[in-house]
Amino acid sequence: MLTTKKINAHLTWVSLQDATDDERKKVAQQEKIMTTMMDFAKDDYERPRIVYNRENRNCLLIFDILRDGKISDDEPTTPLAMILNANNIITFTRSDTTYIDQWLTQFIQRSPHPEKLQAFDLMLHVLYLAASRYFDALNEIRQRRKSIEDQLENRSPKKGIRELMNLENKIVHLLTALKADNVLVNDLKRFSRKHLQLSEIQQDNLNDVQVKTSQGAEMAQLASTVIDHVAAAYNNTLNNNLNSTMKFLTVYSLILAIPTLVFSFFSQALHVPFRGLSNGWLVSVSIALIAIGFIVWFLRKNHFIGH
Repeated sequence: MLTTKKINAHLTWVSLQDATDDERKKVAQQEKIMTTMMDFAKDDYERPRIVYNRENRNCLLIFDILRDGKISDDEPTTPLAMILNANNIITFTRSDTTYIDQWLTQFIQRSPHPEKLQAFDLMLHVLYLAASRYFDALNEIRQRRKSIEDQLENRSPKKGIRELMNLENKIVHLLTALKADNVLVNDLKRFSRKHLQLSEIQQDNLNDVQVKTSQGAEMAQLASTVIDHVAAAYNNTLNNNLNSTMKFLTVYSLILAIPTLVFSFFSQALHVPFRGLSNGWLVSVSIALIAIGFIVWFLRKNHFIGH
C-alpha cells in the first residue's frame, strides 16, 4: 500500500507498506532511486547498511528492528528500510512492522514545530525508539530465564534446558542485530560528518541512538553469557546423574555376578569341597555372601560407592 503525507513545505513522507512491485517502481521513478537501492530495501534478509547515491542524493538506511516489537518469533528481528533525500523520507514496512508508521504519525502530531521537521529528524526518532524496544525484549528474556530456573527444581531438567536453548536462539538473533545496528550507527555518524550539516539537537539525538545500540549489544551479550552458563550447569547436572546411574548399574551387575559364579562351580560335575554334605548349599550361599561383602567393602573403601 502506497500512501503519501505532506508534513511541511519541504518534507513529504512516503509510506510503502507491503508494497507491490508497481508501487515501488512508481516511487523509484518519481524520486529517481536506483534499482539496486530499491532491491536492497525490499529484501527481507538484507543486513544493516548505508547506501548513498551522490548523483541524486538519495540515502538508503537499513536498520534491524523487532517484529511487532516482540520476541515471540523464532527470528524476532527483521530489516527496516528508509530512503532519505532533501525533500522526502520513504519508509518500507511490512505487516509485522506497521508500528513504525504509528511512531512517525505520533511524532509528527506531537511535534511543537512540524514546519521545521526534516527527514533526518524522523529517521532518528525511529532509530531511537527501535533501539529502545530491544531493552524490553532483553528484560523479557531475563524474566523468562529466571522463571525457568525457578521451575527446574520441580520438573524435568531436560525440558528446562530445551527452553533455555530456545531463549539462547532468540538472544543470538538480538545480539547479532544489535551489533550490526551499532556498526550502522557509527557509519551513520561518519556519513553525517561528511555529507550532512546536522544541528546540535540532531547530533545529540544521533549520539543517543549510538548509546542505545551500544548498551543494548552489551546487555544482549551479558544475557547470552548467563543463559549459556545456566544451561551448562544444568547439563552438567544431567551428566552427573547419568554417571551416577551408570555407576550404580555397574556395581550392581558386579555384585550379582558373584553368586552366579559361585553357584556355577557347585553345579558342575567337578570335585568341589563340601559338595557332598547335606547342607552344602549353605556353604555355597555363605561363600557367595562373603565374596559379596568383600567386594562391597573394597568398593566403599575406594569410594566407588557411597558410605
